[in-house]
Amino acid sequence: MCDAMGKKLTVRIAPDIADKLQARADKHRVSVAWIVRHLVFRYLDGCAPDLPEFTSRATGALRGSASPSPGKSEAEKMQAEFTRLACSLFDSYRADGFDVLESAKRANFALKARSHPWATYDIVAQAIRSTGRFRRQK
Repeated sequence: MCDAMGKKLTVRIAPDIADKLQARADKHRVSVAWIVRHLVFRYLDGCAPDLPEFTSRATGALRGSASPSPGKSEAEKMQAEFTRLACSLFDSYRADGFDVLESAKRANFALKARSHPWATYDIVAQAIRSTGRFRRQK
């Protein structure tokens, strides 16, 4: 792991480049920060962090590799895996006695600790909500 991994940098980006980065981030369903980080690692060509297997597909797409983009079924599999992971973390915090909102926050923090590219509260809450876990139990 690089020594620079723990450092934060502020970068001013031209609006047209920011729009292109946002479009690419939307296309790959990741954050702009994730795109920028991997472009920097690609530029420095050296110390990329260890990330889950499905992120290597996204970086391959960023590099413009000849491999085909993930199909609809593969994207659905990645989304289902993320939902399963978020819900299992949520359920474990609920079992520990935390309320619904605190469990969702802690699941988000746990995913951020794992450097998951989709670890934002809105996305985690949407994944949990899609399985009906935010509803009141009767």
